[in-house]
Amino acid sequence: MNSKIFNRYRGILLAILICIGCSQKPAIHRFPIVELNRDQLLDSLISKENSLETLKTRCRVELHGQDQRENFTIDLVFKKPYRVKGVIKGILGSSAASLVSTADSTIVYVPSENRVYMDSYREETYNSILGLHFRFPEVMEALMGIFQFENKRGYLVDFKSTGETYQLVMEEGGEREIYAINPGSWTVVSYQRFSADLKAMLDIGYEDYYLAGEHWRPGIVRITNPMRGEWIEVQFDKQKVNRAVDPKVFDLEIPEGVEYMELY
Repeated sequence: MNSKIFNRYRGILLAILICIGCSQKPAIHRFPIVELNRDQLLDSLISKENSLETLKTRCRVELHGQDQRENFTIDLVFKKPYRVKGVIKGILGSSAASLVSTADSTIVYVPSENRVYMDSYREETYNSILGLHFRFPEVMEALMGIFQFENKRGYLVDFKSTGETYQLVMEEGGEREIYAINPGSWTVVSYQRFSADLKAMLDIGYEDYYLAGEHWRPGIVRITNPMRGEWIEVQFDKQKVNRAVDPKVFDLEIPEGVEYMELY
């Protein structure tokens, strides 16, 4: 993909990536600490993950890159098994870009360019996010607060209480993940990812939790690339959890005659 085109829509793609899992509501800052062992905590985290079936939301995104600062409004829909529909709002509420992401591929339609960008997650073409390389669904799930704890029991190498939170340390494929967990609400306060040589690769913070129905959701999510000092912050205006979602929502209407290109 042409580098100028990629840079132009990089902010749009980044915005879509981080738009699930938070809402602007009155903040609940403290929860009672519950004494748990590692298996009890993992069981509670798995149960919480499994209880999130769908999410509908609108969010405001602020991107702070090395050479750019942008703002977006995005409407998003998520449904299990992993499917995401995102619509970037343009002038007067028009659609600047639409995206559909599944476990197999991501498609982005940009009407103003009459182009469709596609990514099929080939091993050698991981998505570049804030200068990092992670598969699109992997980052999306992390930003929704879904970390696939059910599949990570065997990777847990350390478990301890810091006094206010519990810390889980996982190691897989030479990389290390550190989770700070508030056991009073079963919520992830922060998620950090390190390379095999312990360089910080990714830092996601979840702040200002509030209760949306029966689900604790963060009011602010911030994703940071520690190596480059770039970050994105997301705040939500509306959020609906576990409401019915028509499968047709994930159909992407693409007119004839558009140009198809690889996303990366």
